[in-house]
Amino acid sequence: MERLLEGGQTCGVPRTEGTCREMLKLRQALWTLLRHEAVEPANNPAERATLPRGLWRKGSFGTQSTEASSFVEAIMTVVATL
Repeated sequence: MERLLEGGQTCGVPRTEGTCREMLKLRQALWTLLRHEAVEPANNPAERATLPRGLWRKGSFGTQSTEASSFVEAIMTVVATL
């Protein structure tokens, strides 16, 4: 990951270069959850509960109909309760 961020600093896309530089400034904090067993990967239980829905929504660009939204609600309920 750090090698990718280091390479991203000179990728030719100013916004990406800046993001990589900023993330590298925080490199020690990035890996805290790996070094300390008590640190959880998300801030709190509520955030962890919504993470799968947020990732799905971001990756699929949402739904285009009421029926699709209902389907997603049902599937996400199944995923959350299993």
